Amino acid sequence: MYNVDVVCVYPYYDSNLIPYCPMQLEPEFMKKYVDSYNTEELSDCLYKANFLESFHLREFNEEVINREIYWLYQLLVDQPQFKECMRKMANSYMSKDLMVGFMLLFSYDFFFLMHLCVCECLKQEDLVTLPKLEAYIEEKLSKKPEEEQIS
Repeated sequence: MYNVDVVCVYPYYDSNLIPYCPMQLEPEFMKKYVDSYNTEELSDCLYKANFLESFHLREFNEEVINREIYWLYQLLVDQPQFKECMRKMANSYMSKDLMVGFMLLFSYDFFFLMHLCVCECLKQEDLVTLPKLEAYIEEKLSKKPEEEQIS
């Protein structure tokens, strides 16, 4: 079962993702950690930990993750806004397979918002994060690869 209690912290250590974080943290909170680590490595490590925690795992288990992602896909694919997000993500990889698009939403650049959307859906709350995810997808997909590397 998907863990709705996980708080994604990795985007707070990535200067490209921080503006999209749902809650802004005090600079002093981050400074303590950023001064001690390479922020890219720390952010990547935290993403992996957050991802595994979301599936109640301590180590990578492809079978469990695929089963849970498929279950979530079945739950969300009929919701028009989620379906459109999946379609856009799949198209970005020249695919029409919505499952491909759905899986891409769990990648580093999108997981922190997708996780919140999944949690809101599972808790049967208003989907307040979904418009943020939609806008972020639009922005990310409209950038050229060389623009992303520069920023």
